Amino acid sequence: MRNVFFWVGAIGLGAGAVSGQDAEFERDLMKKESATLRDAVAMISWIAHEGLEPISAEKAVEEAFAKGTLPESWREELGEGVNYGQVAYLICASQKISGGLSMRIFGYTKRYCYRECVYLELMDPKGAHTRLRGVELIDVANRLEAWIEEREEGGK
Repeated sequence: MRNVFFWVGAIGLGAGAVSGQDAEFERDLMKKESATLRDAVAMISWIAHEGLEPISAEKAVEEAFAKGTLPESWREELGEGVNYGQVAYLICASQKISGGLSMRIFGYTKRYCYRECVYLELMDPKGAHTRLRGVELIDVANRLEAWIEEREEGGK
């Protein structure tokens, strides 16, 4: 399993990040009382870019808007705290998770994506509107990474 902390620093600090800055970013993220939407986009984007060069947080955000992974209406919220529903939406959109009947009928919404991510055990059942701390975002990223690896091995 890759070390998410090492590469997350490279994303969050830009393409020219050095390893000393990686550790600083990791510490800062772990201490954050409220992770931002930008942090979440960067982490999930990096997981989707496995094996490729690390990208900056800004490039990850612009790619997410361009691909439709991130709704245009969220552009103003990038620096604000991120909630479980937003992170679940990003996960479902980036991993193309089709979900259950409700999600197939109504499409990707924060509520139904959150329910699907709880079902897949990518998140704890805390509520779609609950804000994430930095350490909780790291936990979700690690669970997502393990889930992707399991799925690639034919587990689910």
